[in-house]
Amino acid sequence: MQYQPFQFIAEVGIEVGVEFTLELLFVSIDISCSLRADLTLWGMPFGGEVYVDFWVFGFTIAFGNDQQSSEAVSLKEF
Repeated sequence: MQYQPFQFIAEVGIEVGVEFTLELLFVSIDISCSLRADLTLWGMPFGGEVYVDFWVFGFTIAFGNDQQSSEAVSLKEF
């Protein structure tokens, strides 16, 4: 039996936000902020990236092996 190596890509994300209204005498101020995180995993070999967004700025953290591109195989090749 012959087969190409198993591969996967998975993505998941979450966002949490806070909003409130500050009222002082005749003035009303709306304040809001949010935090978002996205996780992308791939394999084989295993690796991924985490992107964190702090409303004003964001950054990416990579871990594991780099994502390797591979061409899809036909059913006959599989």
